Amino acid sequence: MNANNQLVKYKNNRIKKFVVNILNKIRGRYISSSLLDENVISMIHQKFPNEWEQIEVKELLEDLLTRNRGLLETLDIRMLHKDMVSLFSKPTLERIITDEPLQRNILELSQEELRTYAYLLNYKVVDINERIGNLFPFVCKNIDINELQTLNEADRLKAVSIILSNSEFRLSNLNELDDYYEKRRNMCEEIINQPDIVKQEYHKDLNSENEISHFPFDLLYEMNQLSDLDIVKYAIVEAKYGMSLEKAKLLCSAFSKNVNEIEQSEDTRIIHELKAILKEEDIKELRKIDLGEDFKNYVGTINIIPNLKNAYIHKYQETLYQIKEEDYIGSQSIKLKKRKKADIKIYNALGKDNDKADFNMILTSLGGIYFLNHNYDDLKDDWDRADKNHTISCSYIGNDFLGVVYDNYLLAFSDITENELLQSKNDDGATVDSAFYHWYDLSESEFLTPRNQINSSKIYNELLLERKIEKDGKL
Repeated sequence: MNANNQLVKYKNNRIKKFVVNILNKIRGRYISSSLLDENVISMIHQKFPNEWEQIEVKELLEDLLTRNRGLLETLDIRMLHKDMVSLFSKPTLERIITDEPLQRNILELSQEELRTYAYLLNYKVVDINERIGNLFPFVCKNIDINELQTLNEADRLKAVSIILSNSEFRLSNLNELDDYYEKRRNMCEEIINQPDIVKQEYHKDLNSENEISHFPFDLLYEMNQLSDLDIVKYAIVEAKYGMSLEKAKLLCSAFSKNVNEIEQSEDTRIIHELKAILKEEDIKELRKIDLGEDFKNYVGTINIIPNLKNAYIHKYQETLYQIKEEDYIGSQSIKLKKRKKADIKIYNALGKDNDKADFNMILTSLGGIYFLNHNYDDLKDDWDRADKNHTISCSYIGNDFLGVVYDNYLLAFSDITENELLQSKNDDGATVDSAFYHWYDLSESEFLTPRNQINSSKIYNELLLERKIEKDGKL
């Protein structure tokens, strides 16, 4: 048996798995109950005077603690009110309560604003976690949910896309929707035709007690330090797509290098257009760009980040090695804790006779700076560990680009599904586990097709993947 190029697969004992799952749930509940000290119980009684509510909150909290024993460090207990539970799905709520500032912002909303926030979170959503990360609760303050829901579908999509774009030209209320784009374009055209107006208006806002600029102050603040060329570029991308120059640059740096090699869509069209705008160095040529309203831009920006990530995921799905019984080369018995044993089946990734020259897989090493945090005696228990960390750092390897790691346990994945690729880079991605990822986190990423990921990687590459997924209404 060749020791190289081997993959292992545990035999699946369904009865044993069923019994172990029941025992783990009992153990988890016991540990969770022990975490509820007198202070926590007192807080529940204080915030929930009704006895039945106290029981419900305590049971829900015990359940949540079975999957995140550090939850009490971030949780605002008010988020477990039944109205909040019904407003958000339980998996979504589980994520929200690991982010203290987000909870504070949500709890400041009125009941009507909360309904608006929940509606915006779910409207044509592709990745709920990405949407939460980029939708700031305060934008719901002046949006009437009933009015929003009665708009025709085209106007509703336009309104939500504008709200989600984080444009400096805020949609204060839905009465502004009809002439919103015209006002945004007109102000941006003023800047494009006369970039010096930015500094004039900025200093007017700062120094004059009698005059206030009609331009958004935050827009002037960001533009004030830019060159005339960049001011014009900023005004163009703001007018056409409702985004800042920084966001446009990050979208292009993260997604544009291999954009021709993924499935084309309204999202990729916008990347092509942004790339052309950013590349142009002649202000006269930039002024020729059509700033007329294009409804397709609302379609192409509302989910642009998750759609582009998923387009790259589809390319990875085409390449990953799948275990085949024809590659089986033997079994081996290994010792587990408490004198238990397990049989593993061993497969040769290059084929039983080493005659398959190509294989690719996503792989992680249970080591690095977190090697002391892992339970090497029970890798399944380690994978299902009850902490808030929901990501796993991996590398994409193949027969012509093998990863180099210390002697440690390796886990390989033969599949990756939509919304599971969070960050990607052909080098060290400097990834950290965050409750949610924002558009400005794209600064640490460059998404490439699998072949180009390997061809451009020198020592290793990094893919940050989602570890916790929704199943049976839980994470």
